[in-house]
Amino acid sequence: MGRLRKYARPTERKTKSRVLPVRLPEDVYRRFHEYCKELGLSLSEAVFLLIQEELRDEYKPTTERIHTDHEPKPERIRPTITRPRRSGVGGRFTTTPFVVNGRLPCPICGTWPERQKNISRHMREVHDSTTEEVYKAHMETVKRMVAEARGENEEGPEA
Repeated sequence: MGRLRKYARPTERKTKSRVLPVRLPEDVYRRFHEYCKELGLSLSEAVFLLIQEELRDEYKPTTERIHTDHEPKPERIRPTITRPRRSGVGGRFTTTPFVVNGRLPCPICGTWPERQKNISRHMREVHDSTTEEVYKAHMETVKRMVAEARGENEEGPEA
């Protein structure tokens, strides 16, 4: 694995790039990752440099400088982000109790979007809000619409 030793931190490429997905055995990945870490290179940089060297006659590198005296940069400490728990007994908001025949009501415009999956898109695009926000603000209307649909028509709202 001596090929990468002569390289260190190329400057950013200015051209458009593409992603190259690669599958490796776990032990090969772990050894290569540790080796790159020792050199202060990311996996992407290391793979780029190996491919660039392989294609050196065909590919003109876009890097202006390569460091020769290199010390690995210290590892970044990522802060842990704690998110407050949602208030309420059940935790996460769910629309399951309001489903009638695979559809959910919109309490603002009084419609029943074609499928249950479409309610989030409807709320976002038509009312510029989330389903949870609208349902919590108009809970009485939602409950009334669901009760009417279940009571008047056993199969739910008309299509």
